[in-house]
Amino acid sequence: MPRGLFILLLLCITKISSGISPTKHSNQLCRQVQKVCKKTFTTSPTLAFKNWEHYCLKNKALVSAVPYNINYGIKIDSASSILFNGQKVAIDKANFPLPYSANAQVSGNCIPDVMEQNNIWLLPQYDDEEQANDSLFSLYKVLYDRTIAAAQQGATGIIFYNNFPNKRVTAFNTLDTHQKVAIPAMLVAQKPLGKDNQAEDKDNALGYVYADMQVRLVPAVYEGVFKTIFFNKHAEQTWVFLVEEDNLDAMALTHCLTPYLVKNNSGNSLFVFSKKESTTLPIDALLSAFGSLSINATHFCRLSSTASCFHKEAQGWFPIANKTNEEQTLELNICKELTAILENMQITY
Repeated sequence: MPRGLFILLLLCITKISSGISPTKHSNQLCRQVQKVCKKTFTTSPTLAFKNWEHYCLKNKALVSAVPYNINYGIKIDSASSILFNGQKVAIDKANFPLPYSANAQVSGNCIPDVMEQNNIWLLPQYDDEEQANDSLFSLYKVLYDRTIAAAQQGATGIIFYNNFPNKRVTAFNTLDTHQKVAIPAMLVAQKPLGKDNQAEDKDNALGYVYADMQVRLVPAVYEGVFKTIFFNKHAEQTWVFLVEEDNLDAMALTHCLTPYLVKNNSGNSLFVFSKKESTTLPIDALLSAFGSLSINATHFCRLSSTASCFHKEAQGWFPIANKTNEEQTLELNICKELTAILENMQITY
């Protein structure tokens, strides 16, 4: 590593390690660090990572690759579909199976808002506008209970349509833990239009809809390899920093932190580089991939445009940022410093 870059890194860490927000001068130094890193490691994030690996090895860090195969929940398979009167509706953020749905395919003529045995039910999400406006209304629980009741009353499937689409945004929850129901269940953005009734039923004002629904939910699995860099592996505590491997700004941040972490003997420092999609994994699901490393992960930080830091307690993971300002602990200071650096390292190319 060029001597000038190393000096800049030390200056940067010296300015931020006091437990307070970096000063204007230290912000300028961090900008210089980023510029020098970009120039030193070219514009290729992959090459930057390889050069940083060599730097860490020289500083007696442990560099390794950890394969992972994490089942973290469920996802919608491409086989899932919904058709009304032969017209296919795209499975997207507004039209999707409910996560507790049974995997099944059913079809038939049904009348919206009519609950008929041995048929698909087409029902509104809300009973009225007051319910749609109620921020405390437990929509997902209510839909789950209604789905169970529909199955018990003879429905072959159930489709909820959003009768107040501007009131609340709904989404598929890949981490839903409800037990599976006995029938397929879906949610759609709009109420389907009924066809004209058959000639012998013209006196009936209700139109029918031919609905064809197929639900297939499968395990959501991430597969790949995390690249890890350990500092001070034998300490009792470990801070895990998750960064995107292809993010050059995050690479500059790690360069800015490395000299400090190499000298810090109070805890482990584990950098985990992953593809972007892996950064959405739940913390415990992600850390399960590192069971073979026998680490005691006590802190977890996602580094992107800001720092999301978590502290491990008996009940689970809790955001460090939620601590009160009076709790001037080391972990809170580190989290503030990381956030300040990330916010101020933006440069104009």
